[in-house]
Amino acid sequence: MAGATEVSRNGLLQIAQREAFVPVAYPDGWHDPKTKKLPKYSGGFGDNRFKRGQTVTFKDAIAGFKAAVRERAMIVTRRVKVDLSQQQLDAIVSLYYQGGSHKLDPMAALLNANCFTTAGLLFLDDAMATNAAGEYRPGLKKRRELEHKIFTEGDYGDIGWVWKYSGDPSLGVRERYDVKEDDL
Repeated sequence: MAGATEVSRNGLLQIAQREAFVPVAYPDGWHDPKTKKLPKYSGGFGDNRFKRGQTVTFKDAIAGFKAAVRERAMIVTRRVKVDLSQQQLDAIVSLYYQGGSHKLDPMAALLNANCFTTAGLLFLDDAMATNAAGEYRPGLKKRRELEHKIFTEGDYGDIGWVWKYSGDPSLGVRERYDVKEDDL
């Protein structure tokens, strides 16, 4: 594969900004959305392997985030059999980071059929802006629109900063943090 294989710094910044840093485990959906019996917890930068009560430092969350993005990029490049530009890989890894395989599968199928224009438009489909329970979320729609701009135009928007929460994000206490060169 001659195309991009690793997410760029701009791609990392874009994903981190959409995920935000949360230092404590917070309820983030359900392991089984149908029964809603087993809550799922997230922390750091959208890491859903957290356990209730777990905390993380910014530095450790960044390290875990970078490893998770690297792992997802490897999966994307295995599933997509055609060369991707840097901006295309960055956008697709962002989609996969948040949406999982059920968002990656239709994208990979289109790309492997060399339907790049249709794949770009898939970001704008309302079905791509749903959570694990299949519920449409306006925030995910906005994220998909941003990913579409990255995929089609290489426009990452206003990056270089992330939201940093001081605790549970449902309390809404956050601050803008300008990412330093040595953070990533």
